[in-house]
Amino acid sequence: MTDNALIVFVRTPTDERLSEVIENSFEDSRLSNTYIEMAKRTFAKLKNFRKIKLIPVYEFNGKYPDLRWLNNDDPGFLAAKGDSEMQRLIHAVNWAFDTGAKKVGVVWLDMFCIDIGQISQAFEMLDQKQLALGVCKNKNIYFVGFNRHYDTIFKELKKETDNVFNSLQDLSEKLAINVYLMPETYRVTDENSYRQWISDTKKTCKTTACNELFSLTASGV
Repeated sequence: MTDNALIVFVRTPTDERLSEVIENSFEDSRLSNTYIEMAKRTFAKLKNFRKIKLIPVYEFNGKYPDLRWLNNDDPGFLAAKGDSEMQRLIHAVNWAFDTGAKKVGVVWLDMFCIDIGQISQAFEMLDQKQLALGVCKNKNIYFVGFNRHYDTIFKELKKETDNVFNSLQDLSEKLAINVYLMPETYRVTDENSYRQWISDTKKTCKTTACNELFSLTASGV
């Protein structure tokens, strides 16, 4: 494994799971298709990282037993383990460090406004900081990064029952952790933020395949 690993938590594209993320401003017939469209675009962007090992983490079900809906090459995945987001995070990060990573970042694929440059910067800052944290305007985390001092943080995280954002925020103050704060971004949760995502992504859309993606989805915007 390379020195840097990026864990990507992938949500199953079923309506009951997506309704936890995206408000009911999308028609039912569009919900899954819209999510898959954004997930594919975001995952393709993450695959452009160099010298960073991608580790998809996936809680599969019978309808979507693998990740071919996300990537035709079927990238494989680490099965999500744990009854809570906190447990799944701890298990995946521990696995990455145990297999040789020196710095580990975590992203959630449904935080579609991911900036590759900012994540690369966060990995670099983990040479100086113990924790890197990227937060959306609604206080959801879109990125968290750890270096080899992660065990100090995890000893306390295992005691937490609150959500990941609140727990990390409280721990950074309690343990006097040196944190690199990334720029705040937004999360796609409704029609307006979806339109914003379309606009922002088109600005960086350079490939023919990407342009074809938007020509196919334009009629639904």
